[in-house]
Amino acid sequence: MMEVAFVCKSGSPYFGYYTCPDYYFAVAALGSSASFGGPFETEKFRSAVSQAIGAFLVKCLRDTLKVDASREIVSFSHNRAHTNVFAYISSIGSWAPIQHNDAEGDDASERKVAAVDRGRVKLSDVIAVNELSPSS
Repeated sequence: MMEVAFVCKSGSPYFGYYTCPDYYFAVAALGSSASFGGPFETEKFRSAVSQAIGAFLVKCLRDTLKVDASREIVSFSHNRAHTNVFAYISSIGSWAPIQHNDAEGDDASERKVAAVDRGRVKLSDVIAVNELSPSS
C-alpha cells in the first residue's frame, strides 16, 4: 500500500492510500525498482499515483463535505518502505493508518494493532493523523 500525505496551508496533512499488489516488492525489495523501469520511472509512477489520489481527494471533499481542499493543499509526499501502515483494527471494525517507522522493525504495526484490539493502548496513541510518514 502506498500512503500519500497532502500538506495543507494549516500544516496539517490529509492522507490518501493506494493499494497496488505489485507495488511493495517492486519498489521496496533491493534492486527491484527495475520492474518499474528503474528508480526514475518508479518515482514517476509514485508521483502520478499521488496526483491522481490528490485529484480524487479534492473532488471527494468538495462533493461530500463541501470543503475546497484545492485551495488548501500545497504539496504531497509519498511514504517509503516501513512507514505508516494502513491496518484493519478488529475492535473498531475499521481501517486506520498506524504510525510506523524503519527503526521499529517489520512487526511494529501488527504489535500496535494487537495492543489496540486488546484494549492496552488507545488508537489515538498509535494512529498517524498529525504527522507525515517518518523517513527513518
